[in-house]
Amino acid sequence: MSETATRIKVKDAVGVTLMINDKSVGGVISISGGGFTREMLDDTDLTNSSWMTKVGASLRSMEDVTVEAKISASGFVDENCRISLTAPGVTLSFWGQVSNSGSLNLAVNTGITKSITITPTNLDDSGNESAPTVTYS
Repeated sequence: MSETATRIKVKDAVGVTLMINDKSVGGVISISGGGFTREMLDDTDLTNSSWMTKVGASLRSMEDVTVEAKISASGFVDENCRISLTAPGVTLSFWGQVSNSGSLNLAVNTGITKSITITPTNLDDSGNESAPTVTYS
């Protein structure tokens, strides 16, 4: 499959939905965060004379994801659960927990929106490490 065949364009988050435990929370207005950091470990030993040496750690720490969404569900769970962001043709899923639920906002031509911060945990219901997945449809 060519690179252009899998490329998906999403403009202004149109058509993107937020699902928490397979329940639609609402249409996404904006998404921020979601990168990762990796620690650099000091690998200097006593034979070094001029330079400290470092190596990258193998474990990555995912950053929080903040989603501004139109709220259409009656509520969402406040526990570790499966989070999915679905755009036309692609879905990003990961395990996480809502770590901050902002106040409701009402704007003209937008409806009721809410800012939700999700902290990726990468632990499934059984406590097993579970990496984020991207699925194309």
